[in-house]
Amino acid sequence: MLIWRCLGLPESCPPKPGYRGVLSGNAFVGREKLVCPWRRPPRTCRSSDNGRVRKRVLLQVLSGTADANIRFEDLRSLLGALGFAERIKGDHHIYSKAGVAEILNLQPRGSLAKAYQVKQVRAAIVRYKLAEEVE
Repeated sequence: MLIWRCLGLPESCPPKPGYRGVLSGNAFVGREKLVCPWRRPPRTCRSSDNGRVRKRVLLQVLSGTADANIRFEDLRSLLGALGFAERIKGDHHIYSKAGVAEILNLQPRGSLAKAYQVKQVRAAIVRYKLAEEVE
């Protein structure tokens, strides 16, 4: 209980008796997960949010005005929604799809996608008319 008070956690959610977890930050982590009533549950992504993000990223990619400012994770999500299969080898994310001759090889530059690779994705989307597949 002393550790619990030192962390400033309320006494209403102490660890269970006999709990052998490891203290990590503000919570005990181990075999059992403690849920405290004063902590907000993590926000879950709704599918409508993901759909809006994909549409926004698709418009950014197709417009060609912000190739250097597209987040890598958003581009990955878009390619997944278009039906591409992903393989990962180190930093290389390799995308392929039946009916598409090109193999797209993407690497992140920090948290953003590389501009020339965004252009390659745009060319594949336009050439094979894949934009209609996004909901």
